[in-house]
Amino acid sequence: MAKAGVDAVNLANNHTLDQGVEGLLDTIQHLKDNKIQYVGAGSNRDEAYAPVYFERKGIKIALFGFSRVIPQNSWMAGKNNAGVAAVYDSTLAVKAIQEARKKADLVLVVTHWGKERVTKLEEHQTNLSHAFIDAGADLVIGGHPHVMQGIEQYKGKWIAYSTGNFIFTKSNDPKTWETAVFSVKCSKNADCQLKLTPYFTEIGQPVPMNEKDGAKMLKEIEALSPGIKIDASGEVRKKS
Repeated sequence: MAKAGVDAVNLANNHTLDQGVEGLLDTIQHLKDNKIQYVGAGSNRDEAYAPVYFERKGIKIALFGFSRVIPQNSWMAGKNNAGVAAVYDSTLAVKAIQEARKKADLVLVVTHWGKERVTKLEEHQTNLSHAFIDAGADLVIGGHPHVMQGIEQYKGKWIAYSTGNFIFTKSNDPKTWETAVFSVKCSKNADCQLKLTPYFTEIGQPVPMNEKDGAKMLKEIEALSPGIKIDASGEVRKKS
């Protein structure tokens, strides 16, 4: 991952503690050893809910990771115990975003949420994404459903509710094979442009779609995104 250019990862998801606290702390140590930043989990609550900060081309960026999907409450990071930055209650996340807003030009949130293998949004996805943007987030990117979901623009900020699979195994459901590279270009004043490049998720390897399949998928995502237009190049904009 480090050689591929990965700067940071989100650890907030429903598998982070599959190997217990020992597995989580071991993962964190390997990330540190390879100089990859991480968000969404930590050795305690303060670490789990904290952002990491980057500076790129004169833009200071804050990155957060949260999960609305964990198997049991014990996975939630506590004052003195390791775990995940869970957002069944968004209070801690909202407070952290508000603080980061004061320090960063651009605030990005990656969230694990929703229901697996369905394109329909769960109510909590909309509620959380709006709460994050109200608190100061400029972009919200979601995952967990294993299929692509719709895109929304709220208060001028983009929400991509689910990016689908990317580097993954391959199930019998063709919808789980569809994905995209979500490219975002943002200015220092947090004006962001979103573009989708269609891909197929093959076994452990994303492969670019041909033009026909890509166009079909972009139309399907557009149909899931009220008020949104996606052109043939994948550029996403709000309908005028």
